[in-house]
Amino acid sequence: MRAIDITPDVPSVIRHVQVALSGPSDGPTAGPGSIPIHSLIGAWSYGYHAIAFPENAGLELHGIDELVLHVFVQPSGRRESAGLEVGLYFGEGQIEPQIIPLRIPEGHIPPSPAYMATSRVTIPVDIELLALIPDFRDLATEITILAIKPNGSTMRLFHLDGWSTFWIGAYRYPSPIHLPAGTTITLDARYNNSTHNVQSLNRVPTRVPIGAAAGEEPGSVALQVLAY
Repeated sequence: MRAIDITPDVPSVIRHVQVALSGPSDGPTAGPGSIPIHSLIGAWSYGYHAIAFPENAGLELHGIDELVLHVFVQPSGRRESAGLEVGLYFGEGQIEPQIIPLRIPEGHIPPSPAYMATSRVTIPVDIELLALIPDFRDLATEITILAIKPNGSTMRLFHLDGWSTFWIGAYRYPSPIHLPAGTTITLDARYNNSTHNVQSLNRVPTRVPIGAAAGEEPGSVALQVLAY
């Protein structure tokens, strides 16, 4: 599969859609927040073009694979259709994209207006970075992702100050970014778990677990790459 396109019946009620390709080894996928990060292939939001891979890349589909759509809707004040039309485009691709996960370690976000959490991963092989798929929710306010190369130089891959759930999506680069083996990719996330955060669903700030289940605060970024 070379590309996937999504057309909602009513775009105004679909906030965004996370797209994953799940096989039997991924386990059950039913329920909010249950998509395994390593199975993500992209995300759609209003105004996005088709999720397309470079000319030399594509996903091989098997008869037992499931295409999973995690749909986030928003009310319009009236009854609407939340249906989607999905288009799959096929062709030959020699390299299959992979996901490198970056996750904030398990723990809790304490009541605080500026709680910082960090994660990092060192890549063992040369890669071409295609896209970033961040998954944060109501308490996150600032996301920074850096690449520290073996020669000590630093490249900023992503920075967003003023995060909200409207920014969930896939951030695809105009052309792949080459990162050599030994590069360390860091994720720094700032959370605002206080009464000053108007996005927070907690009227009284309390310790919030970090995770993907209902009632938890996600903190992860899927790095979509071609590995050589």
